Amino acid sequence: IRSKDILDWQIKINNLNLKYSYKKTLHTCLVTILNYCMTFYDLKENVASKVGNFKNFDIEEKDIIWTLDDFNKFINKVNNIEYKVLFNLLFFTGLRSGEILSLTFNDINFDNKLLTINKTATRFFNSDGSRIITTPKTKKSNRIISIDDKMIEELKELKKYYLKKYSNYNDNYFIFGGIKSIPPTTLTRKKNYYCDLANVKRIKIHGFRHSHAILLYQNNVPIDEIKNRLGHSNISMTIDVYLKNIPINEKNVINTLNSLRLNN
Repeated sequence: IRSKDILDWQIKINNLNLKYSYKKTLHTCLVTILNYCMTFYDLKENVASKVGNFKNFDIEEKDIIWTLDDFNKFINKVNNIEYKVLFNLLFFTGLRSGEILSLTFNDINFDNKLLTINKTATRFFNSDGSRIITTPKTKKSNRIISIDDKMIEELKELKKYYLKKYSNYNDNYFIFGGIKSIPPTTLTRKKNYYCDLANVKRIKIHGFRHSHAILLYQNNVPIDEIKNRLGHSNISMTIDVYLKNIPINEKNVINTLNSLRLNN
């Protein structure tokens, strides 16, 4: 397999009008296969890695975030207890979708109102159809965060609901899905359905995480604490990626500068 073969393959894939995120996944799969060949079949190099991923020619829209009012309009239309708790947990914890879809009730300390994040659900599957669960993205992603009182009560109600629904339910089941976690595609479909029902702008699942960070920042939570809650390794990531959508209030800036200058 030569570099030109990979480039020809990318051209064919680009002509299929697939989403950029899906093309990225295809590239990742190809890289994984060739890495396997290097390990077990003496392939000399991974030409897919050498060529690099697909170029993103899509027009990137500015990340959409929700205010608390936007979220309340949305959540008031969610009439399914499982998805209601799921979306509340996304918005009020800032968890990544993979982290939230890998949670079991064993990860919740109801007495101390704490949630342990130490795994993530991938897009890939085991031979039995279950989703592959791995360790989180980075060491900092392993963390324990606090849950608000209302969220704890909602999780307790969801557990009661499952105990009635499933005769064999236990704390090793996924909080969202039972034996098998909810597929990300189903989560996105449900989210879009309730967005349209509530007549609010559609937001990406990762947008819940952005919105959580901005909600905390606007309510005077220090950036360092937001960083730890989100599982970032450094503050610059929190600022550059998750707080970039905060509108700049130039009036406050100039008033502060004028005040400082007048006092000197």
